[in-house]
Amino acid sequence: IVCHGASWYKVKLGKKQRTLNLVTLHTWPMGYGYGVPTDKREESRDKGEGDVFRRKEMELICKETVLSHHNSKKEFWAMMGDFNSVSRIDNEVYQFPESTTKFLVHDYIRSETPYIDLIRSFYPQEFISSTGGNRRIDFIYITPALRKKVSGAAILKDSYTTPIRNPQKISNFWHPSDHLPIMMKFKL
Repeated sequence: IVCHGASWYKVKLGKKQRTLNLVTLHTWPMGYGYGVPTDKREESRDKGEGDVFRRKEMELICKETVLSHHNSKKEFWAMMGDFNSVSRIDNEVYQFPESTTKFLVHDYIRSETPYIDLIRSFYPQEFISSTGGNRRIDFIYITPALRKKVSGAAILKDSYTTPIRNPQKISNFWHPSDHLPIMMKFKL
């Protein structure tokens, strides 16, 4: 099950009509596991079952997309979206125990797929939040072949993109969003 959705677009670009595979996703946002009854959610959250479910979502998404191609490392692939999980690479900021379930999604991506974390490839020593707070849960992952074609990347924060809480105090409603856009500049 992929509860919030994922999609795979094959786009032809450039004079040579090269295929760019774009995978978009939004993983399970809760700390408790998918389908857990209300009275069991706190226990589920304490066990990290939301993280375990997100990892299963990621395995399915990758299996059906980038891992379904034998030579994807040499193809142009980008996987992006709201992963609702943090990466071990950013743990100098979070200071979570090494054994936490919070890293399951990105540990899987980094060990089982050809994907590279786009932002960390450009800013290896920097933590750049992708939300209005101090979390990086939005990512673009790219294959090595696409990385060679990328000339720039950034998480955009300016007067327009800065998340602002809705003035009517509507619960969890932000302008323009509670997430910041990520930009990737490339030429195929």
